[in-house]
Amino acid sequence: MSDKQSAKKRSGLGDSPLSLFSPTTDPEERVPAQVEPEPEPESEQLVEKVVSIAAKPSELQKPLQSPTLQETTPEFLVGVEGSDKESIGLQVTRDINDWLDEVVKEGRRKHGKKLKKQVIIQAGIELLRAMPVDWTDIGDLDELRAKLSELKESCRRK
Repeated sequence: MSDKQSAKKRSGLGDSPLSLFSPTTDPEERVPAQVEPEPEPESEQLVEKVVSIAAKPSELQKPLQSPTLQETTPEFLVGVEGSDKESIGLQVTRDINDWLDEVVKEGRRKHGKKLKKQVIIQAGIELLRAMPVDWTDIGDLDELRAKLSELKESCRRK
């Protein structure tokens, strides 16, 4: 055998490249970080002074609630982020597809994240469902066009 074949291949990090890292511990073995307790105020008067300076009288009468306690159930797009969705075959015109592409692109530029086309379409469908219209009463494309025009005009007037 030649020297090249008998020589053991080594990386630029030496014989044991993983020796740079220390082994991790089990989450159960980790010691929780010590939290220092806040010092207690010397007297009730000190607390009252701080509260009276920091808060307006109208705020003192309202109970303090965190945003998590005031959560409400959203009306639209419930479950859109979950996995309990069904796929449907959907065809749209080129004009609508181009508009959706533009909305997605502009949204990504303005907000740094993408709002998917399917979410925008779902929102539109949910908005149609929330309209005061009995969609089962519409029998053909002309009636649907007329109803959509009527809804559009009523939204413009408001």
